[in-house]
Amino acid sequence: MLGRLCRWIRILGFSAEYVSSDQDDSSILERAVNSGRIIVTRDVQLSSRAKGSLLVRSLEIDDQLAEFIGTYRPSMEDMFSRCTLCDSRLEIISSSDPVISLPPAIKERFQEVYWCDHCGKAYWHGTHYDQMRMKISRLLGDAHEDS
Repeated sequence: MLGRLCRWIRILGFSAEYVSSDQDDSSILERAVNSGRIIVTRDVQLSSRAKGSLLVRSLEIDDQLAEFIGTYRPSMEDMFSRCTLCDSRLEIISSSDPVISLPPAIKERFQEVYWCDHCGKAYWHGTHYDQMRMKISRLLGDAHEDS
């Protein structure tokens, strides 16, 4: 239900586990309690049963992010520190490290990249990164104005 938001929560530096909507509420609640996580959901009934949960009202990703940021302010130091696919912490490695396979243009342009040693995904500060930073800055400004 909130897969895109889950990826953005990871971009913001929070650990986030995506649970598919085919799991029953009791199972989701138990997982949250056992892992110490909060539940972010659009499910009104689930949210009412989960202490400290965040009920997301919007269908639009920017609005969902604004709702999340309005409740859980991200730390600038933690942003872009997690893999968007598997939630593992990223490490900085040389773009020429043989453990990763990057396009030659990326190796030439960036000396270091961010790498997930769990799933093998590599990240770098290209134009997509700049666009995400601008979106986050805008949302942080909007969330600040709402406070």
